[in-house]
Amino acid sequence: MKSGKVNGIAVAVAFGMFAGQAASGENLLVNPGFETGTFAGWTPSGNTSFEGVSTSFVTTPYDGSYSAFFGAVGSYNIISQTIATTPGDNYNISFALYDGGGPFSDAYVDWGGAQVWNLAPKGTFGWTLFGVDAVATGSATTVSFGFEQDPSFFNLDDTSVVDLTQHTSVVPVNNTSTLAPPIPDPVKGSDCPGDCPDQGVGLWASAATLLGLCAVAGYRSRRRSA
Repeated sequence: MKSGKVNGIAVAVAFGMFAGQAASGENLLVNPGFETGTFAGWTPSGNTSFEGVSTSFVTTPYDGSYSAFFGAVGSYNIISQTIATTPGDNYNISFALYDGGGPFSDAYVDWGGAQVWNLAPKGTFGWTLFGVDAVATGSATTVSFGFEQDPSFFNLDDTSVVDLTQHTSVVPVNNTSTLAPPIPDPVKGSDCPGDCPDQGVGLWASAATLLGLCAVAGYRSRRRSA
């Protein structure tokens, strides 16, 4: 795991699973469920390989017609948005996450340049809602999602940022104590879906690249267990 990332759940913040999410008028994010079929409204950075937006890769969306997928090896796929915020207000950041599993998996959320959520899962889990509360310190705040998955994929859907101070009726997503049951571990790039044109921002590996990914994953697994 990269230096500075906390293994497991970050300290002094709340996480959660929740049966619903904020109404669209309260969500400050643009294209929060990737329903444009692209990363419109988001700024990709870090490792931009093995990422994209699809109707069916690696799984069907949590909600709507699309979800984003991320499978960077050895570094992080990152997507970000900068939103207008009110200093001192409390915000809830929530999202649906699917983990395809792999020898090394790490997902995190940054708020205003500081990490507020981190999960390094072992194995796989189905679509699960996560959330964290964070306080704004400025009039503009950047929220970022980062993923590394060797050698499978994370899928992301239904992202949301809501000002809880202004919208007191919203029930925040905060308290993840249980993950969904395990699911089979797919293999990176083995089954490019029939709707590959949806994934204009995705990068598909050749057979030779896949062999390299497996070697990297094996090395990282041995290194972490040494």
